[in-house]
Amino acid sequence: GDCFSIKTQLEGGVEQVIASRRAMAALKRDGSVLTWGDAEYGGDCTSIKTQLEGGVEQVVAREYAMAAVKGDGSVLTWGDADLGGDYASITAQLTGGIEQVIAGGRAMAAVKRDGSVLTWGHADCGGDCASIKTQLEGGVEQVVAGGHAMAALKRDGSVLTWGNAICGGDCTSVKAQLADGIEQIVAPARHRIRGKRPLSL
Repeated sequence: GDCFSIKTQLEGGVEQVIASRRAMAALKRDGSVLTWGDAEYGGDCTSIKTQLEGGVEQVVAREYAMAAVKGDGSVLTWGDADLGGDYASITAQLTGGIEQVIAGGRAMAAVKRDGSVLTWGHADCGGDCASIKTQLEGGVEQVVAGGHAMAALKRDGSVLTWGNAICGGDCTSVKAQLADGIEQIVAPARHRIRGKRPLSL
């Protein structure tokens, strides 16, 4: 809640403000990004500060981390390293060609211009798509993420899911119905009621 250290930089030119659980980021019209709040939740982007001084087109955040997509198609992340803030295992694949980043509760996914999908973060919450990796190497039109799982809509109208099985990651029971003809997939909005953790996609 305290942005005093960057107050003057927030007095104009802000296009969008994005919130994680305990931090915030502001995307300015000049393509720069400013952050404040809990460092472990994305409030501190010092390690990549110079890379966020311009050229950013999209910033996303969920529970524990944030990510920025730059105009050159590269991705930068910060926040909790284990829950979406570190993509070290696929760094080379995120240096270009990224169209969009989707933030789940504890993992992230990037859709590339060639229709392929890359994931990182908590394995059980969508960060590991190894079981359907070959099916995500092309033809993906849309990806949505919930708190614990993710789903991808392919151009042929089929749907793939991964992540926590009981939270939407396992669509085995309706697999045949998701094989074609799907026009849109939807993930529930982020919310918490009376401190309870919802079991959702």
